[in-house]
Amino acid sequence: MRNTLLIFSTLIMIHMHAQVFNYKIESNGTYIGNLSATKTVKEGITQIKVVSAVKVKLFLFIDFKYILNCSYRNGEMIQSSLVTYVNGKIHSTSNVKKKSNYYNINHEGDNFKRYENIRFSSAMLYFTEPKGIGSIFSEFECVDNSIKGIAPNEYQLKNSKNGSLNTYCYHNGNLESCTINHTLLTFSLSKI
Repeated sequence: MRNTLLIFSTLIMIHMHAQVFNYKIESNGTYIGNLSATKTVKEGITQIKVVSAVKVKLFLFIDFKYILNCSYRNGEMIQSSLVTYVNGKIHSTSNVKKKSNYYNINHEGDNFKRYENIRFSSAMLYFTEPKGIGSIFSEFECVDNSIKGIAPNEYQLKNSKNGSLNTYCYHNGNLESCTINHTLLTFSLSKI
């Protein structure tokens, strides 16, 4: 009985340190997929995992999936890995690893160093309203994108690669919905 109680209380403590948000993804009012974001905190390390799956027909059928894993310590990213898949095959990868005074970044086979600390990245957008934040590191493109408040609890992120504008809306500090303007289509996420 004592072991059962210990296991049960351990499971409750693990559950209390995890946040999971699920979103439906739509384009032009049509459901095209889902996204799940999970945040756990253990021994001073915050880990965020984001998994998304989308099926859409543009010119032809596309099955798109991505898996993003990030870790933070003391308010600073210490590592991230991202893999995207198109129709079941690896499409792109990026890895970021904190070294002593820089980040080693491998983005689609290109290696480079970054000397600025990464305090806020795209993965954090699900769990932390970006109040007072001016730029956000993109794990997808390994660049900084600018972000600004446009209304109470509403923010506009500008993609530094293509200039597209995305809108993020928050409730109680967590992402409630967003609109992403991708080069091929516009889609929206809304919490379910």
